Amino acid sequence: MLNSMSFKCKWLKEKRYDIEVNGVKFSMKSSFTGSGDIRLINIIGNETVTWEEPTLFFISGVGICYADPEMDIETRHKRDALVVSVGRIKEIIEQSNNEWLISIDIPRKPQNPTKIKTASYNVAKSILDEINSKYLRNHLPVI
Repeated sequence: MLNSMSFKCKWLKEKRYDIEVNGVKFSMKSSFTGSGDIRLINIIGNETVTWEEPTLFFISGVGICYADPEMDIETRHKRDALVVSVGRIKEIIEQSNNEWLISIDIPRKPQNPTKIKTASYNVAKSILDEINSKYLRNHLPVI
């Protein structure tokens, strides 16, 4: 989608970055429940990690949110991951008057386990429908 809008975008296969847009690297995380915690970084053993990546959060019921460590968002170690609270991200977005939000409908994870396999497809389709994509929507595979 970004490439079709004249952004220079590419998927990355790096340890803590998922996408590069116009030379800026981002991590991408999601919460298809719209609540709870989001795993920022997986931890092995007693490893100490720090969140350092600008991150795009795809949150059901909210949209696409931008956040980074400079925004003083609390993280915490939980079992085998460094996590951030979806509630805290929502608070930051509200405090900024939605400056860091692309308001778009991201569907919630289906309750029916047989439909979970198509969740990412449904999210992509919903986003393309929301922006009324004339081009990209035509290139979705039929499932």
